[in-house]
Amino acid sequence: MSDDDDGSEVEIDIKSDDEDNDVLISPMPKEYENETVAIESFNKYFGEHYNDSPAFFMGSLQQACEDAFSSKLMIERRPVLVYIHNEVCLNSEPFCKTIFSSTNIIEYLLENYVVWPWDVTFESNRFRLEKVWKQMFSTELDSFNLHRCPMLIGIKRLFVEHDNGSLVSQYQFKILLQDDILQQTGRKVDRGTLRNELTVFKQECDDNERALCQILEFIDKNKDWEKLFPEICNYLTLNDAIQAFSTNILPLLRQNCTKVMICDPSETFINMILRKIKPQQITSLCLNMSWLLTQANLDSLHIFPNVTSLTVMNFQQIDAIDNYTAPFPKLKCLSLWYDYEISFKFLSIIFEKFQSSINEFRICCAGAVCDHSIMDNFDRIYAKKSNIKYFLFDMSQFPLTSMNNCLQHRHSCFLKSLFGFIKVVYTVPCVRLIINCNDAKILLDINEWRNLIRTCSQLRKITLEVFGSLSADVEVSQKIIEIQDEIFLYSPRTELRVTFK
Repeated sequence: MSDDDDGSEVEIDIKSDDEDNDVLISPMPKEYENETVAIESFNKYFGEHYNDSPAFFMGSLQQACEDAFSSKLMIERRPVLVYIHNEVCLNSEPFCKTIFSSTNIIEYLLENYVVWPWDVTFESNRFRLEKVWKQMFSTELDSFNLHRCPMLIGIKRLFVEHDNGSLVSQYQFKILLQDDILQQTGRKVDRGTLRNELTVFKQECDDNERALCQILEFIDKNKDWEKLFPEICNYLTLNDAIQAFSTNILPLLRQNCTKVMICDPSETFINMILRKIKPQQITSLCLNMSWLLTQANLDSLHIFPNVTSLTVMNFQQIDAIDNYTAPFPKLKCLSLWYDYEISFKFLSIIFEKFQSSINEFRICCAGAVCDHSIMDNFDRIYAKKSNIKYFLFDMSQFPLTSMNNCLQHRHSCFLKSLFGFIKVVYTVPCVRLIINCNDAKILLDINEWRNLIRTCSQLRKITLEVFGSLSADVEVSQKIIEIQDEIFLYSPRTELRVTFK
């Protein structure tokens, strides 16, 4: 058995491409009666070579999943961990010897996972795994090849549906490890980092199971939920709706031609929904940058021609904005969400690359970095006549005031930067600003408002929404009245509406 040193790492290399060599030893034979026999062979080989092994599930992958989630007690349900082994890869042996056979990992897996192994040293066994994957997930394991082992894949339930009086589960998977790299963190694998990765996925599975239990209780208590469903879909992504009500809702959506939103759709998810609804019903997408890392994911979106709204989380690749918007010729609204501070300079460069169909631009972020000195010139460099009719800037989702130093010492900095960007989008007629009360006073510089109105002659409506208790502040109220009077003086057709919530 290996020592439990969390600092050990795995080096990557390939032994040989001659996988059909009869001399090559594999943990699984080329021919076997069933999966149980094959895994018994794998288990014996693993124990002999590495002195100890995880408690491998003896049966098919489908049986492993059913066993993992069969308990009526939610606390006893566990995700499935698929381990894919290949003797051809030199990194397989050190991974097994120093990490996967360690006491720390074995004991953790015994308590928290059902572990299902498969060996792909022989091509015939790779074909069998691909067939199993296609049957269970309606997709191919196309990211797998000789150079990707060892692989660890976590499986959790996607949804539960009623079928002839019994509950039937459908599953989804996430690749956790390829080669020696953990896929979610990008870190090299060792015992410590692997344990952390497994803990995170286990928590995701537990949260998912709790949500499924609540959903089943709701359905049992509300027998007429199908009548309310088209309206419910206005508040849920299709991913959440399927998780809540199973794929049984898809024919109902197709029948009512309901327009829906999907979030980070996997190939499995896309294949599943397109069997029962039309791609034209997908009109809104929400994508995370981690999902957008692969070109294959991006290419899969071309089948949704009616997308009019696109939300991207933490987008940073300025030169790639066309790649994300070009597949959608009907795109009207682009929303960028950030859980950190952003730069108006960055937004100005993105705006320059907008396709002509976009007429709404929405930003939600934790604040803005100080770049007002740059924005002084940016409106002259990047300002252009556009089709943007509505611009939203929202900082209200984050309870703390911005940590930007200039925001705290020079109140006009943020307003100068914000208005500098609005001047870039100078033909926009409608602007909506949403901010917390802690940050509201930084918007009350009358000189900056005067400069904005002078530059943006087509601006007709400005809405300022303040979350928090500022309405009783006499100084703030007086400042707002002064600004409103100044705006009317310079542009009688422009309205500033302020609301406190």
